[in-house]
Amino acid sequence: MAQSGAPAEGAPDVRTLENGAPLAPDNSADGITKIRLLIQKDSATGRITTLIAIGADPADKDGLLAAGWLPGEPMPSGKDVALTVLGSYISFWPLLVSVSDGNDGTTEDAVLLGAALALPATIAFLPWFRVERVILFGGEYLQRDRGGEFEGFLLFDVEVDWSVDISLGSTVIIEIEREHPLAIRYKAIGIRFGNRGEDGSPQFSLRPVFDVSRGYTIDVAKDGSLKVAEPFDKILKVLAAHISRTNPTMFEVDLGVAVDLGVVSIDRRTRPSRPRRAAGADGAGRRHRHPRAIAGRGYLEIGEGTIGGQIDLTIRPVNLRVAAALEIAQILEEVGGPATGIYVGLNIVLPVGIPLGQSGLGILGFRGLFGMHYERNPTIGAGSGVPALEWLIAADGQPHLLEHNTVKLWTPQIDSWAFGVGVLIGTMEGGFIMNLDGTLILELPGPRVLIVMNARILVPPPSLDAMGVSGGILAVIEITPDHILIGILIEYDIKSLITLRIPVEAFFGFSDVSDWHVYLGQRTKQIEVNVLDIVKGTGYLMFDGGGLAAYNGLPEVRGFAIGLGAGASFTWGSTAIGLYLRIGGSMDAVIGFSPFLLGGHFEISGELRLFIISIGAHASLTVIVRAVSATEVDTYIHGEACGHVDFFFFEIEGCVDITIGDETDKPPLPPLVEKLALKSRSPALAVGTGVDRPVDASLGDALQDADLPAFSHDLITVPIDSIPILALIMPAKADGLTFLGTAVSGASGLPSSGYAARGAELYQYRLTAVTLERISPAGPAVIGSGTPATWWIMKPPTEENVVAQLGLLTWEPTPAPKAIEKSEVLKESIIDRWGQTCNDAAPPARVLWTFRWEKLGPSAAGWELEGIAWPDPPGTQRSSPPDTLLQVRERWRSGNAGLDAKRGIIPRSSSAPSCAARSLTRGRPTPTCRS
Repeated sequence: MAQSGAPAEGAPDVRTLENGAPLAPDNSADGITKIRLLIQKDSATGRITTLIAIGADPADKDGLLAAGWLPGEPMPSGKDVALTVLGSYISFWPLLVSVSDGNDGTTEDAVLLGAALALPATIAFLPWFRVERVILFGGEYLQRDRGGEFEGFLLFDVEVDWSVDISLGSTVIIEIEREHPLAIRYKAIGIRFGNRGEDGSPQFSLRPVFDVSRGYTIDVAKDGSLKVAEPFDKILKVLAAHISRTNPTMFEVDLGVAVDLGVVSIDRRTRPSRPRRAAGADGAGRRHRHPRAIAGRGYLEIGEGTIGGQIDLTIRPVNLRVAAALEIAQILEEVGGPATGIYVGLNIVLPVGIPLGQSGLGILGFRGLFGMHYERNPTIGAGSGVPALEWLIAADGQPHLLEHNTVKLWTPQIDSWAFGVGVLIGTMEGGFIMNLDGTLILELPGPRVLIVMNARILVPPPSLDAMGVSGGILAVIEITPDHILIGILIEYDIKSLITLRIPVEAFFGFSDVSDWHVYLGQRTKQIEVNVLDIVKGTGYLMFDGGGLAAYNGLPEVRGFAIGLGAGASFTWGSTAIGLYLRIGGSMDAVIGFSPFLLGGHFEISGELRLFIISIGAHASLTVIVRAVSATEVDTYIHGEACGHVDFFFFEIEGCVDITIGDETDKPPLPPLVEKLALKSRSPALAVGTGVDRPVDASLGDALQDADLPAFSHDLITVPIDSIPILALIMPAKADGLTFLGTAVSGASGLPSSGYAARGAELYQYRLTAVTLERISPAGPAVIGSGTPATWWIMKPPTEENVVAQLGLLTWEPTPAPKAIEKSEVLKESIIDRWGQTCNDAAPPARVLWTFRWEKLGPSAAGWELEGIAWPDPPGTQRSSPPDTLLQVRERWRSGNAGLDAKRGIIPRSSSAPSCAARSLTRGRPTPTCRS
């Protein structure tokens, strides 16, 4: 090998140390070489392994041998063809390995290998590519001998540095500078030879090999060595790129903005993050602001496993708006992958509407979206009654967006799909009087159909000048195999004049006839009206098939219930200077029918404030009417009226109250058994067989009488295999329940407390045995062995059930199976009902109580705080919500303000109680709060 001077004719100049001095500059590790010799014999198998390895220090820049010029040396002007051919074959060595797999030297395989050998040579002779240097960092020889079988490996750790200059005439398209070449390094490439073929037959074997496990690196140096063709290089340049397969595989790209184009400014930019560092995202956003040509904004983000962004542009000369969103995400194996998720959203607003006949309306735009392995962000609206409406509000009525106000609307999720199409319709003058955009979204699995709408009145369609404008009406309809959900939010706001907000919610479940509700406003999200900041009003009207919780002194109602409330206030004057008149009132009412209950709570108050003097009064009235029998009702009435005068330094207050009836009166015990129904056993075990009787239907009800009925009664005739169903008005405690001596399977659905709620009362019935008796005393006794019976409940066993049914003479655990064939519908039905049975029980909930919503000032009766429960851990099940009500009392008070006043106890303030922000675990003793 030559050491210096001109390269040998037809071969690259290969050099090593010159007089002990390193070739590359700043190469202090040059010359440090590791040599390893290993000879090992396995006595059990007779195998002899020989290993000879030579390698340069990892910090050595020029390795053991170097061919070509090195940094710090003069750069040759001409192309070293021999060096480029050598580097090309080394760079494409993995291709030779894949083509020559199993090569044993035969003619056929040699022909195939020859086709692969031609590619590196062809690239080497192209004028665009040049190899600047080839560096050998090490090599090893491994030989294995056993019983006449011989196998050897000759591997090299080698690097090839490439430069590229692709031009058309004088225009440079792609350039990798010679000073900063692209480096390709393979840690283990070489050849394998031996005297046995792949099938074990004696023959000569020779093949190239590439050990991927040793690693490889492809590195584009920094400082802008990889350039982009004009004019794109004025916007973006590649600072560096690096691919390595060591441990783990990494891909890094550094992007930079070349220059500000004048109409483009930087909205957002962060430094790129690398996988080996803390996870993060990098992005650059740009806002176009040419006043006469184009206006808009957009961004691009590159994160760990994701790349995507949004752009929203309006072309002003034609008034055309185009908004688009795109993201590509890699889903890892630990979350169901590997897979690639793609989301695409597009929205177009036309400059002129397409007329819809003579209706005066026109199509003003179109919308579309597609998500593969993407779903709507499930954290938006979690815990609310209409999560889809909360999601639409977060999207500002634009479901095609990928992100809005830094909130991610669509997130990667394996095996989730979304398809959506929409249209924007408005009045033909431009949509100012009225415009409506609607989108139909199909989500899989499920399936789930989502219809979202955004209507605007006296507001122009979305444009750059009104970007993000919402209002009018937001509506969503969600249809799944389990339910139909409707959510509507009506908002109208004329600044300083009127503000109107009306939330509407409707839900209809398919698995339980009582699982439905229609809410026009809610107790916690009421209808709001504000006129001139003088008159304010709130209200709600609620219909619920499953009942309503206790609220504002009104009892809890189970079963079908109606709740309504209204409130209004009038303020005249200036509250800032303390000269005003304020009058307000409110009412809350609830109606229940099982049993009948009518309750109402009314409040009215007023105050006249004259700077330092305040004169006011307030009154409240609570009325509860309960049915105690079919003809009798109990009435409870409690009212209180108070007045006060505040003279700055002292206050005078007086109250009167009235009470009629007893709030603790309880209704009579309801009967446990509602009826005995006879149900047809499903004959439809196969398609077309349910023709001789109703399928999963009731055949009638059994007669009920205090005495044994005579045969003169009109008895119904049913098949002998009919199923008697004992319907109970509430679940019963049924430990050890038997039917004809056999234990009943399943659970009655009784809550974990052991008591079933009916209205505001709690009941517990104990059921020990169920028997069948003949109506004819002369007949023989009913006998049986192993007679089946099971509980039928409407909700899953892990949830609280309001009613229960006992199915006799059947093993079927599901009420009304509906003869569903084996299909995805049956599978989803089983998962919905029994999928949570084996979940762990939720631990005691941590609850946070604060005085945030309590009125400041004295309270002789104390405070009732409604806490916020910490969410249960994933994968756990809770049959009923945790109790979050906390009563705060001062232990030295009697509860009677008059009696306490005689004892010299004065009311204390709740302005800063010591337990105002404590987090407590439910089930511990109630804490005592000091005022």
